[in-house]
Amino acid sequence: MDTSIMNRLEQTFEVTPSSLILETPEQAPEMKSPSGKQKSLRETLMMFRKNIKKQTAPSAATRAAVCIEEEHVQKIKYMQKEEERSSRQKLIKKEQELRMELLKEKIKLTKTKNLIHEKILDVLKKKSQFLKCFKKSFLSNE
Repeated sequence: MDTSIMNRLEQTFEVTPSSLILETPEQAPEMKSPSGKQKSLRETLMMFRKNIKKQTAPSAATRAAVCIEEEHVQKIKYMQKEEERSSRQKLIKKEQELRMELLKEKIKLTKTKNLIHEKILDVLKKKSQFLKCFKKSFLSNE
């Protein structure tokens, strides 16, 4: 940079001791409220800040959204309970089917046992008849 420009800049930004004296801030201007009372800017600002912090009532849309969400949650719970109930019923039905199958097998086994017993009885009857005949034949020969 040119030295003449630097000199000019230094002259324009010279700081004098009198310019360093701190000035006290002026009081905020007073405003008149509709009631006729005067409020400072600070009080007015605080009033708006308080209003911002104040909770407002939920809007109709918010209430409706909450209602819909609760209804949705209830439907989901109902569907889960229905699913659990149907799965329990399926298990009960499966258990009943297995019991019926077991009973059928037991009946078959019992029938088979009865047939075997009948055959054994038949064999024993035949054997006893044979023995009687055999005894008669041997005893009569003696």
